[in-house]
Amino acid sequence: MSTINGVGTGFNGFSQPDEDGNITATKWFTVLYFPVLPLWKAKLKRQLTTSDVFQYQLISYEKMNAKEILTTYIYGWLFTPVLFFWPLVLSVREVAAAIGIPTENAGFGIYEAMITFSILYLVIFVWKWKDWMEERGLPKNYKELLKQQKMNKQ
Repeated sequence: MSTINGVGTGFNGFSQPDEDGNITATKWFTVLYFPVLPLWKAKLKRQLTTSDVFQYQLISYEKMNAKEILTTYIYGWLFTPVLFFWPLVLSVREVAAAIGIPTENAGFGIYEAMITFSILYLVIFVWKWKDWMEERGLPKNYKELLKQQKMNKQ
């Protein structure tokens, strides 16, 4: 599983872990991290390695589900971009003027504050999104496992 600048393959559509800690996910071909083509679905287990990294262990291949594929497309191509870019829409001068935000004044006004907020939102969202993406499919007690492994090393 690897991508270069968001082009490559990656897992999407993670299920909740079952009682054994196994999850199902679909491997996708991605462009700019957007899911383009589902490749296969598998049952996986994320295991902690000696270098404090969780790696996937393939347990079995599963049958792909049309509903899960459609859900991944909707989240990947509709909800995520809207969540990601919604403040930038308000930073467009014409949109701000249309909803009543004053865009012309001599000092730092509401419009400039909206642009500043949009940039900060984008930076923080990308930062948090990366963390969230790394946590998908991890065991529910992954923080405890990391602490336990650090204590075992000492």
